[in-house]
Amino acid sequence: GRSKLITGQLVVMSATRSPQISPKAIQMIQTTLFNREISGRKFNNLGGYGFHDNPTYSTHLSATFEKWLFDKVPETVYETAFPVQSLESHDKIFASQWIDPQTVVTGSKDNKLTVWDLSSQAPTSKIIPLPPGSTTPVSENCGIHSIAKNSTKSLLVTGAANPCDLAVFSLPDFKLVATLVGHNDWTFACDFISETQIVSGSRDSHFAIWNLNDQDLDSSQFGTARSHKQPDSVVDAHSTKIRDLKVGRNTNTLATLSADATVKLWDCQTLEMATSIKMDDEKELVCVDYDDMQRLVVVGSLEGTTVYDTRSGEVALALAAYDAQWGVRSVNLRQHILASGGGYGSLGFFDIRKGASEDGFVRLINCDNKEALTVSSGFLVRTQTNRARC
Repeated sequence: GRSKLITGQLVVMSATRSPQISPKAIQMIQTTLFNREISGRKFNNLGGYGFHDNPTYSTHLSATFEKWLFDKVPETVYETAFPVQSLESHDKIFASQWIDPQTVVTGSKDNKLTVWDLSSQAPTSKIIPLPPGSTTPVSENCGIHSIAKNSTKSLLVTGAANPCDLAVFSLPDFKLVATLVGHNDWTFACDFISETQIVSGSRDSHFAIWNLNDQDLDSSQFGTARSHKQPDSVVDAHSTKIRDLKVGRNTNTLATLSADATVKLWDCQTLEMATSIKMDDEKELVCVDYDDMQRLVVVGSLEGTTVYDTRSGEVALALAAYDAQWGVRSVNLRQHILASGGGYGSLGFFDIRKGASEDGFVRLINCDNKEALTVSSGFLVRTQTNRARC
């Protein structure tokens, strides 16, 4: 099997993953790989990181191995480009979400929700019909900007036919569960707070929260004409449009990014604002990620990628965009590895533990030891006009 990530040009980036085996066997494999990696140093010099039945040892080992794994994964990245002809019927791809190692869902500028089957050398696709909204759509459709799934991979939320609304589908069959209505302008972002609780952010400056009840989740009714569901809560969060949001599930905290040059943290239960950070960078603030364990917020903009310490509100790290004047279009922080995707097709990884030094750039062994991979061009001509159509 393969574990993959996907970019805006629909280019598959792959790295090997472990087979599904028992937890105890995984621990033994982790121990072997970890100790081989550190050149056979003795367990007593590692603080007891060897295999052990004690849960403390197991937890310590899992955390240590996870950090080691994140160090290694970027080095193994390589590109498998989609055939151009399979994308020509789509506009720009704004969002993607992996359902399983062979299935990815994309959302595009022309409001197409497409499921791609990558199990063969010739990918196949299926367009999922989007439910109509309760009101007349705004004059122009912004496309699908966000796709999210819950942790059990039983539900997926994304944009609907009306760009102000959201559609919830069951997985893996993509039957309609609910149409979420309540925003009066384009919806740019959505995420799951819990298995059945959804949050969305809109150009109307509000974020809204929906709770799916037992009636909504009655599988016998999936795929039929469902009633439109109003939000349980709506918060006027910013002075202008919300461009992106992310939920920190460990602390039940929501991070919202707005074109008003602020990123705010909210308690998902009380809906009270906990932190507001004013940013100096105000141009094309389009993507955010939030690591609530490290208390770090990552923002992508025209200028580059900025990491903020939410405890102080100060900049912890600032990196210029790989693609000058094309900006950063996606950011992802896992452990100490920061990934960013540029507007001209770059994909790079940075070790935040090394500060802003050149040593922080992870060299991509399978890509001529480069600091960033430039993905294939795809079918859409990279012009400033197309860059602005976001």
